Amino acid sequence: MTTAWLLTAAASLAAVVAAMAVTAVVARRLRRVSVVDVTWGLGFVLVAVVSAAVGLSLGRGELWHDLIVVVVVGVWGGRLAWHIGGRARGHGEDPRYAAILGVDADDDAWMARAVRKVFVPQALAMWLVSLPVQVSAVADLELGFALWLGLLVWAAGLTIESVGDAQLAAYRQEPRETRPRILDTGLWGWTRHPNYFGDACVWWGIWLVAGLAS
Repeated sequence: MTTAWLLTAAASLAAVVAAMAVTAVVARRLRRVSVVDVTWGLGFVLVAVVSAAVGLSLGRGELWHDLIVVVVVGVWGGRLAWHIGGRARGHGEDPRYAAILGVDADDDAWMARAVRKVFVPQALAMWLVSLPVQVSAVADLELGFALWLGLLVWAAGLTIESVGDAQLAAYRQEPRETRPRILDTGLWGWTRHPNYFGDACVWWGIWLVAGLAS
């Protein structure tokens, strides 16, 4: 188990580094570091696929369980990447990243700061958050209640996250002069961050499916 997981962890880390390297090249070309937000969702899908491939090549894990993990991560990551990509299309740099970097995209220090303050931290966070996915690919599977509970929590979280994003997008499309100053209807009337709450539920569900169920 230890050797198999180390190999899976190393392969996953290499995949994350490669994804962030490609993203950095794209960001440099577009002069916009916010493209990393699209990679955030797709990077987890890449880790799930790589982990499953390594686990199966080592004769560990179960194919059907690996497929479930890849699907739940893939649906979440693909939806998130599609949503963020569509939201950012036609816009410039995200003000939050501009504040983090503190220099103009034409400045020579821009790329170095982007790597140090954005790409490296997000790569490490992605690798750490995806640890349950990596472990599940090489763990001995014991089918139990946790698997089904995880799928239920994942589905609830994905629904909440998707509905919250859709409600926020509809709100932003309304004219500033006529829309309420604060979105306080729908899920946003219950919590100020339904999309983040849904995202947290998704990953608790993935932990149950990929980690605790293994």
